[in-house]
Amino acid sequence: MRVYIANIKDNNKKDLSNQILEHAYNDMCGKKIDVTKIHKNQYGKPYYDNKFFYNISHSKNYICVAVDKDEVGIDIEEPRYINSDLPKRILKSNEKIIGGNILNNWVLKEAYTKYLGVGLYIDFRNISTDSIIKSENVTNLSTRYYYCFLVSKKPANVEIVHFNPQ
Repeated sequence: MRVYIANIKDNNKKDLSNQILEHAYNDMCGKKIDVTKIHKNQYGKPYYDNKFFYNISHSKNYICVAVDKDEVGIDIEEPRYINSDLPKRILKSNEKIIGGNILNNWVLKEAYTKYLGVGLYIDFRNISTDSIIKSENVTNLSTRYYYCFLVSKKPANVEIVHFNPQ
């Protein structure tokens, strides 16, 4: 499994996403992807074919794309001010905040719902981060610059590729 991470800088997010997808598909499948054949499910999760699964996330300064041969979900967020009502909007009762920052809970839950293919169409209060960690293959890719979680179908041997746009 590969995770491509790029600094957005002045790049258009959609163009950069397509560049990364083209590069990733060529690396994985040895041929060119036809981005016009990318479809979305009813909740907006993109898919291409049954040999190439991917998920995209972006924040203010970063974009990440996870690619694999099975379903995958990823989310990335940069540290920022958190509205004080966020915990009651996303946490189950008695749910602990991961690593002392509510953004960890948000990012893990969003990566999980993107993995499921339903994105933000699920009330995060109905999902427990503990149950995600116990029942799914979760990889924490966070750094001091961003929070990032990956959820995959099988245990992930993740290769991180720092993508430099052309």
